[in-house]
Amino acid sequence: LVVESDPPDATVRIDGEVRGRSAPVRVEGLPIRTPIRIEVEAPGYAPFATQVVLEREGQVRRIAATLTPEKSHARRTTVWVRSVPPGATVEIDGTPLSGTTPLKHEMPAEDRIARVTVSKEGYVPEHFEVDLSSGGTQTLNVNLRKEPAAVAAAPAAATHEEPAPKEPRRRGSGSARPRRPQGSGKLSISAKPWCNVRIDGKAYGQTPLVGLELPAGRHTLVCTNPELGATKRERVVVEPGGHRRTVIEFGFGTLVVQVKPWARVRINGKDVGTTPFPPKTLPEGRYKVVVENENFAFRKEYDVGIEAGKTRTIRENLLH
Repeated sequence: LVVESDPPDATVRIDGEVRGRSAPVRVEGLPIRTPIRIEVEAPGYAPFATQVVLEREGQVRRIAATLTPEKSHARRTTVWVRSVPPGATVEIDGTPLSGTTPLKHEMPAEDRIARVTVSKEGYVPEHFEVDLSSGGTQTLNVNLRKEPAAVAAAPAAATHEEPAPKEPRRRGSGSARPRRPQGSGKLSISAKPWCNVRIDGKAYGQTPLVGLELPAGRHTLVCTNPELGATKRERVVVEPGGHRRTVIEFGFGTLVVQVKPWARVRINGKDVGTTPFPPKTLPEGRYKVVVENENFAFRKEYDVGIEAGKTRTIRENLLH
């Protein structure tokens, strides 16, 4: 089952068990020919409930739940602010909030932009804009930069030095390598849907991440969404004094496995059934696919790359 909801930050229950809190939610391994109850809930909305029956193994069924705002409950937007280091003060539209980070503040879901300032003594204040119209929860993960220390410039004594003689350039020597960019810049990362982020091997937490301070130059992002079982890698360049904004989007592709007469199939160690079965919709990424048939003493592993919007096919004929 793939359950989508509007608004997306809703709790999805399958047969009473919570299976996700941010749509779309993918649930695999469900029984066939058995009624399955789906419930979708979000604060301020009337709950959605329906029942479906999956008719065949490998079937993919999509459920779109559009939640209706409760008349007696005005929609709210929750602003979560976390900072490194913690203990920062927060202002929204110039009004200080009580407490320090990490903190939560609720506001009416109005059709406007709120201006948020996060500040702490000894650090450079950071300014953000939050769209209140969508409701739900808006999270700001803020990395504060220390204020540059004031350096008193000591007057230098007037001296006269002869310039050092230039060394003759050796023949055959190549030009010097370009220097790594000096200084630092900011990087903000959002994802559709969310993901956990590692930058150059270091964990930075869950998106959205706003205003991360990084050395200028190239960096490797690894974004993982455990609900989708998907990982995406990207290279980004942070310019000195710049602010790079990156959106990570997980696309979906299709895997087709055709084996005569039949075979059991595992994808990344998970048993997905016996062929023939319908095409599998998978998040883009690399997968280890194992195809085996004990009767024919056949076992083969495939390293399969799934690309968004494309179909990969595995074919084997064990009868020849």
